[in-house]
Amino acid sequence: MGIGVGSGAGYSSTSLALGRSAGGLASSSSAMLLGGSALTSNEKNTLQNLNERLAAFLGRVKSLEESNKELERQIRECGTRSIVGFDWTIYDQTLKPIQKEILDAVLQNSQIALEIDNAKLAAEDFKNKYESELALKQSVENDILGLRQLKDNYQSLQACLVDEIAQLEDEIAFLKKDHEEQLRNLRQQKTSDIDVQVDTGPSVQIQVTQTTQANLASDGVKAELTELHNQLQVLETDYSSLLGALKGLENNLMNVESRYDMELQKEQTIIAQLEGELGRIRSNILAQTEEYKNLLNIKMNLEKEIQQYRVLLSGGSESLGNPGISISSLGGKGTEGTTTIITTTKMEREKR
Repeated sequence: MGIGVGSGAGYSSTSLALGRSAGGLASSSSAMLLGGSALTSNEKNTLQNLNERLAAFLGRVKSLEESNKELERQIRECGTRSIVGFDWTIYDQTLKPIQKEILDAVLQNSQIALEIDNAKLAAEDFKNKYESELALKQSVENDILGLRQLKDNYQSLQACLVDEIAQLEDEIAFLKKDHEEQLRNLRQQKTSDIDVQVDTGPSVQIQVTQTTQANLASDGVKAELTELHNQLQVLETDYSSLLGALKGLENNLMNVESRYDMELQKEQTIIAQLEGELGRIRSNILAQTEEYKNLLNIKMNLEKEIQQYRVLLSGGSESLGNPGISISSLGGKGTEGTTTIITTTKMEREKR
């Protein structure tokens, strides 16, 4: 607050000059009254008028001196008075909780974004694991399909071999039966021929040769039968091993399928939980975003109001710093030609 002070150093001298001029006028008027024989009636009226004007002038001077003293007192008070600034604490009490809420909302949004990134990474890991398990399942299914085709091929080969073995067994049985009949016929012929004649030598030799050939043929058939029987045993052994391998593969397939189903159920449960958590996080993010927008709007409105208050306060400070100063001059001529100038100061205050 600036205060303009007018020059008031000549108050005592002015009052002394006025007193002297008034004393001079009074003495002259008294002298004139004492020598009244020499004065006319017009001069008396003039002297009386001057005395009245002097009395009014002295009263006005006295009132101006009192007002000047009051102004000096107010100036001294204003000089010693301390200027109190605007109290911003009332806005701090309102803004600090909002700023804290905004900071908490920003931190919470950052935490939620971090949780979303972690959930996305976990979902990506589960997706990769699911794809790897799916590829493993497809490879196992392809292996099982190939083994089933191999099983079908072996089963068809087994059926062919069983038919061939049955035919060979029938042929062996027929050969055995034929060989036994031939042996029985030969034995009957040997026991029936008691009388041996000389001319029958070639026929006996022929029969011996036939018997030898039959024995050789029987031995060949027996060897072939033994070889076929050995082949059958080898094929049965291979078939049994293939059946065992197929059974083991089927058991492995069942175990893999059960384990895959369990893993798939776990993955689906985890994915459902993650999707639910992601939905909750999205709803929380939407709510936090809405709350953050509301808080931001409140902050902007408060900043606008604070700016308006600052503009008003800066305008009030400028008006208080430039008070109006009015100067009035009063001039009067006495008998001695004395001129008096009185300065007054007017202060205006504006409060909001």
